Amino acid sequence: MALCGPGAGAAARADGPGTSAPQLVSIDFRDAAVPDVVRFYAELLDRNFVLGPDLAEVRITIIAPRPVSPAEAWEALVTALAQRGLSVQREGKFWRIAKVRASAPLSPGTNRYALRYASSADVAAALQGLAGAGVHVVAWPDTNSVIVVGSPAAARRLFRVARALDQPGARRQVYVVELEHADADSLAKTLRTLLDD
Repeated sequence: MALCGPGAGAAARADGPGTSAPQLVSIDFRDAAVPDVVRFYAELLDRNFVLGPDLAEVRITIIAPRPVSPAEAWEALVTALAQRGLSVQREGKFWRIAKVRASAPLSPGTNRYALRYASSADVAAALQGLAGAGVHVVAWPDTNSVIVVGSPAAARRLFRVARALDQPGARRQVYVVELEHADADSLAKTLRTLLDD
């Protein structure tokens, strides 16, 4: 088990005036071990983390070509961990990162929808096109689930679409269609409006 806390690792590169918390931070983790990434976040966010020994070999990639806020950096970490089947849970003064069990609660802002018929990869690809800014959709093949990182309202809206796609025979019927005569953003906006009714 590893404990990571402020002062335990590399400091973030801040792009702001001399404040205790950086205004913006540059992130470039390519195939990095989770404990190394978490040390960076412990320093950046002044948070304490607990990691199980089974995470030492798990690797993630987070790349931000432009500096991002600490809140955006946190969202990127939660999304990258979700892609590897990991969740972040607050427990007192610590944040625990662990492998997600099918019945385990997920990180705040992270929602899971278990599919019965459709492939999680197919449904995640379809939902990401409808997700909108600040919402991320991740396929979790181990449990054939879709994970949505974003607001509860966004998750509810996307899970209504997932329910519609998750029908018997869906593994043969879910397609991502490349549009030829329509703008994807306009169509997504229209579909969101229809689904919100």
